Amino acid sequence: MLRVLFLLSTLWTPIRGIANTQQLPCRSVCNGGGNTGPGDLICVDEQYNSTKTGRIMKECLECESNSTTYKSPTENDLYYFLFNQQWTVQYCLFEHSTQTSAWPQCQSNCSGIQDVLEHGWNVNTNNAVGQYDYCKWNGSAFGKNVGSCASCLGGVPGSVTLSNFLLNLETACNTQPNSSKNDTLKLSRPLFYTPWEESESSGLSTGAKAGIGVGVGVGGILVIAGVVWVILRRRGQKQHHERIPQEEEVKNTGPSEMETPANHLELHAGAVAVEMENTARQVRTVPGPPSELPVN
Repeated sequence: MLRVLFLLSTLWTPIRGIANTQQLPCRSVCNGGGNTGPGDLICVDEQYNSTKTGRIMKECLECESNSTTYKSPTENDLYYFLFNQQWTVQYCLFEHSTQTSAWPQCQSNCSGIQDVLEHGWNVNTNNAVGQYDYCKWNGSAFGKNVGSCASCLGGVPGSVTLSNFLLNLETACNTQPNSSKNDTLKLSRPLFYTPWEESESSGLSTGAKAGIGVGVGVGGILVIAGVVWVILRRRGQKQHHERIPQEEEVKNTGPSEMETPANHLELHAGAVAVEMENTARQVRTVPGPPSELPVN
């Protein structure tokens, strides 16, 4: 039977949080199940990992997101999955906004869904509202205003999970999965995804990250310079090895193959003798002047 937690303060609070169907697989994960109270709600991203309460809520919602446990239209793990996200957003934005870092700058963006979150899930006499009644409450105000609120929250570190919850509620309105047919909600991104996780988990300051960036740049320049030096060194060694065979060839040339001054004079004298001999021959063969005939 559906159990409802009535929250007392100076005014009656109409929202009732329900953890799960108190059946497997999520009963043990959700710390025994039952009702979700204000002390179970987390408003800051990092507290889903750094606190025991946050880890319990995180594991419970992750379990409900994949669970197909169904007892009735208002008592199934898909219903509780959406309900716990809705109540978290309502509590963090409109009841304890001082715990939400994004509230001052996102107040105007999120005011359009306030009435829906505070009344669209009202529980009266143990009868919960329909699973998707919040989608059409107050002239479908949720669908008209949720995008602006989610976008603003998603841009502020610490409030991204609240943005994810609103996007999940919007997707549920658009697709309306049927829990009686074992449908689950298809998430557009991991439930607790935040773009700040990687930078925060590194534990490095902005200055340290800048120093690492400069170091990487200098290291890259040194690597390039080293590669250029190796290439030039190898090219110089190659040219040196190519010159050595030529020098060896010159050194190995013998005296007989080289023209000395004596040899040059000897060859020149021989040529002169040959030329003189040829001249003498020509002189001997030249006929003398013709003799005169006797006069009768």
